[in-house]
This record gives sequence, C-alpha cells and structure tokens, in this order.
Amino acid sequence: MSSKGFAVWLLGIMTLMPLGYVIIYVFHILPNLATAGGPDPSERSRFFAQFNTAFTIQFVAFFYTSLLLVIYLVLLYRSKVVPASRKREWGWILLIGNIVAMPVFWFRYLLGPTLRRSKNDRS
Repeated sequence: MSSKGFAVWLLGIMTLMPLGYVIIYVFHILPNLATAGGPDPSERSRFFAQFNTAFTIQFVAFFYTSLLLVIYLVLLYRSKVVPASRKREWGWILLIGNIVAMPVFWFRYLLGPTLRRSKNDRS
C-alpha cells in the first residue's frame, strides 16, 4: 500500500471517530449524567464532576470535528476528482451535515479513486 493509500485509510478511520463519539455520548455519558444528581451534597458534587468531564470531552470533540472539517474542505477544493460544478455544493453539504457527510465524501471521492488506482496498478 502506498503512503497516499495509507493516508486515505487513516483519514477514513479518523472520520468515523466523531460518529462513534456521538453513540458513546448518547448511550453512556448522558444517561450517567442524568442519574448523577440528587439532594445530597455529595451527589451534587458527583454530578458537577461528571458534568465537567462531559463538557471537556464535548469541547475536545468540537475542535476535533472542526479540524476534520477544515481538512475535508481543503481536500475538496484541491481535488481534481470532484467536478468543479459540484465543489460549492459539497462545501455546503460538508458544512451543514459534517459528521454524516464526511464519511460519504471520503468513500465517494477519496477511497474510490484510491481503490481504482491500486486496481490499475495490479493489472
């Protein structure tokens, strides 16, 4: 596998991480946060500790997703694979539907050409 192929696969894994984070956040962090409070002061301190942890994780996830979005927008506008008439459209799609749209863009415009190129290299 070439270094470009490795970079494409690595970006694909990095792209799926925010989706995994959303699943973990919804099914693990939020339920724990919802059951952490109570009238007892020790329970309130546990709630605020969990809230601070959840807030910090959310903050890191926001910056990680923003960084991925910048990477995808740069790749989009430098790409020769994406038709010029579609670049503005894909830019808006990536901005609005980012964690759902990035895997679609990756599969369609980054992985597809990489697989075709490696298939042609073998023939």
